Amino acid sequence: MNKVEKIEFKNNKKNKGFEIISLKSFFESANTSFIRKYFRTNFYTLIFVTEGKCIHEVDFLEYTIKAGEILIISKDRIHRYNEFNNVQGYLIMFTEGFLCEFLSNNTSEVKDLFKQSYMNPYINFMDLYTSTLIKLLDVIHDMYTNEYGIIDYNVIASAFRTFALLILNNILGEDTSKQSKNEIFVKFTELVEEHINKEKTVEGYANMMHVSKKTVNLMTRKAIDMSAKQYIIQQLILKIKLKLSFEQKSISEIANEVGFTESSNLTRFFKKYTGVNPREFRSMNREGSNNVIRSESMDLNAIKEAIETKVYHIDSDTKVPLHEHATQDEVFYCIKGSGFGVLADKEVELQVGDVFIAPAGTMHSLRSDGNLYVTASLIPVNRIICHCKQVSYGDIRKAMVGGARTIEEIEEITGAGTGCGNCIEDIKKILSLACGCNNISIEAVVDAVKGGADTVEKIGELTGAGTNCGKCKALIQNIIDTNK
Repeated sequence: MNKVEKIEFKNNKKNKGFEIISLKSFFESANTSFIRKYFRTNFYTLIFVTEGKCIHEVDFLEYTIKAGEILIISKDRIHRYNEFNNVQGYLIMFTEGFLCEFLSNNTSEVKDLFKQSYMNPYINFMDLYTSTLIKLLDVIHDMYTNEYGIIDYNVIASAFRTFALLILNNILGEDTSKQSKNEIFVKFTELVEEHINKEKTVEGYANMMHVSKKTVNLMTRKAIDMSAKQYIIQQLILKIKLKLSFEQKSISEIANEVGFTESSNLTRFFKKYTGVNPREFRSMNREGSNNVIRSESMDLNAIKEAIETKVYHIDSDTKVPLHEHATQDEVFYCIKGSGFGVLADKEVELQVGDVFIAPAGTMHSLRSDGNLYVTASLIPVNRIICHCKQVSYGDIRKAMVGGARTIEEIEEITGAGTGCGNCIEDIKKILSLACGCNNISIEAVVDAVKGGADTVEKIGELTGAGTNCGKCKALIQNIIDTNK
């Protein structure tokens, strides 16, 4: 397994640590196989989409950027390009040196934009500024690509500073107090990066900075709207993910490196905050796997622990409809023949010994031009729905058992959807289903109750809800109680 490649900014006499290029030109000239791999950069990156959409992954989270939306990526973060067909806009890259040389005392203003966006690099709702921002970037691009080769970087830097301040103003709104320097938070993040393997308490970092625990929490909440403890957990989870994905080490070795006395402690911690255990995550996220994992690296324990295992024969006449499992990963292992694992937006080839993983909540299918034989295993997971607030599928279902039926009620009870808002559509989908395994809607269960079904068993007979894993039976009972 290869380590993440570190990409250096290619300084030359022309760019002076700054480059702006149209997304169309970038993707037409880029090595597609390379940019689809995970990489780090030693420079800042900003993606602004004006037409179409692209999907970009930052620290293992996917962000879909549509027209008028922006992705802001600080240096040294792990990212890769996932989908970028028919997209237009601008890609801006610049170094710390560029800021220091051409913005001097105003460097912190641009860097503040990246600090404010660190926990959520995706920015939308730019309606008031979109046309202005596009015009600014058009001007910056024209100056940078000046056919006469005369480029005034002081003017470019000034225009880019204006661009950054408009975005920052949109993020902060009227809360201008956030613009004040937060040196304690910056120092806190630096110390966490350096000492997280050994120190995992807020009090420990507060002592290093000679301030109170309350001050660290206050400054962290002010900067990124989360507690200092939540930030430490988020950074520790990220570090474990990186090691699982890019280092050929055992779970026990990784546990020891990041400060867990037992690998079982790391497993419990990781599953609590991600919904999957380290082995499952490693299987799904190995570099370059593209949802296919060779037999020598497949997680046999996960297969053995599966609650259901079947063998399917897929020939050229078999039509497997796109489907999903809300609470279970489906793992297919090719035992004979060949074919394709199908996701909503791509296909991956399957040969004997390959594993195809369809994560929970992902539409998928199988097809073959000849004969494909696979085993299929359903593995329960409690996937995170709201990454901003770390709210899982199970948390939302528990709220529904308690009677929550609207987005507003879920937000109030769990906090899900109150951050960046990217999870709202997922929450709506969860709210619409009584049974995630069999995709039975709440409406269908309500109709069955009104038709006379007054027990969970009768609902199951009529609709199929609750007849698989059975975890939705409490919700079905709640629906019965509230609709008699």
